[in-house]
Amino acid sequence: MHVLGKVLLGLCILGAVGAVGLTAKLVNVRNSWTKRVAELKQENEKTADELRRQRIELKSLRNQLAREELGWGKSWSQANVSRQADGTLIVDGVGRRQGLGLPEGPNSPVVHAFQPAPGGGMAYVGPFQATTVEENRAALRPAWKVRPGEADSWTSGPDWRLRTQVPAGFLNRFHDLQSQLVNVDQRLANEQSRLEDQKNSLADANNVLAVRLEELEGDPDAPEGVPAEFSDGLLAVLERVQNERSAGLEEVDALRHKVHQTNERLNAVLQENLQLARQLTEKTEEPAATAAAPADSSSR
Repeated sequence: MHVLGKVLLGLCILGAVGAVGLTAKLVNVRNSWTKRVAELKQENEKTADELRRQRIELKSLRNQLAREELGWGKSWSQANVSRQADGTLIVDGVGRRQGLGLPEGPNSPVVHAFQPAPGGGMAYVGPFQATTVEENRAALRPAWKVRPGEADSWTSGPDWRLRTQVPAGFLNRFHDLQSQLVNVDQRLANEQSRLEDQKNSLADANNVLAVRLEELEGDPDAPEGVPAEFSDGLLAVLERVQNERSAGLEEVDALRHKVHQTNERLNAVLQENLQLARQLTEKTEEPAATAAAPADSSSR
């Protein structure tokens, strides 16, 4: 065989050996890729199922969001609000350009304001009516009677939220609470009025009591020449009168005893005189009877 043929034969043998090794490696790679494709296919099937489920859930959530938005209307988020002393809100970033309508008398646009709550989330403040609407700014005044101190809890700053409407249930609840607060305020005003009347009555009673005490105890600053009951007081005058009465009663009682004793002595003297008169009469009658007896004897 020619040398070149031998060389080519050797190369063919080496190529065949290499081809066998590469073929084995190719088979291994193909098997691994086949396995990977099968795994990816299974993963894709699972992902497709999950994707279909998530698409269904997304559609349901979008429908739910649409239903919720029907009750809340259009909204403006991150409104920068500055609260004024009278309760008016100056809103930057919400105006004609953002879709807020122009105020037209009683048909001025009404928006419902929410402010950031201290614990997170949003807190409902109430309905506000637009009084001024500029390009990127608006002035809103409360559409209800604000109670004293109520506006102090309204913060100034960003992150307020405005909505064109709220669900009827929330609005009815708000109006119910406002009515309850009005009733409570009315009862409080009535109680305060009644308390004020009681205070006035107490002051009048204290004035009358002071006058009566002055009448009873007297007035040390009373002018000279006034009756004693005004200067010394009724108690002192009554005490003096009582003392005088007691002294008079004691004197009368003493006089009664004296009269009684005098009457007793007089009666005793009268009894003694009567006794003496009887004795005198008896003594006078005895001599007369003695003298009459001899005269009768001589006549016989």
